[in-house]
Amino acid sequence: MERPRNGPVTNVIEHGPRVVLVEDDESTRTAIRGLLELGGYEVREEANGRDGLIAIREVHPDVVVTDIIMPVLDGRALARSLRSDNATCDIPIVAATGERFQPDLRDSRLFAAVLHKPFNASELLTTVDRVRASQRTWSTKP
Repeated sequence: MERPRNGPVTNVIEHGPRVVLVEDDESTRTAIRGLLELGGYEVREEANGRDGLIAIREVHPDVVVTDIIMPVLDGRALARSLRSDNATCDIPIVAATGERFQPDLRDSRLFAAVLHKPFNASELLTTVDRVRASQRTWSTKP
């Protein structure tokens, strides 16, 4: 992209808000990705928490959507790692889980929202839009 002298930037490509989706079940990951893309989000998907953490640090997304129970690094460990890093502590994280997840005080400091599977497109997009718009700093630091 070049800036003409005394003129505006040309060839600016607009991108939608970015989401990193971390989900180990391929069919669930594909379905969630499709819904998010229909909602105008750019989605990067990863199949486990370790790869998700790497992607989040590379992309610095607007929102993270993660499963809780996953191989390699689970959703809670992923969230704790993000919250403890100054570069990622402000990214809202949505837990999308099939387990009987009842967030406690510790979890409420990790996750901006919890979606219980199965959820519908409206629930997903409303939740992701809401946490992205909140601009709340999510940090476990006192």
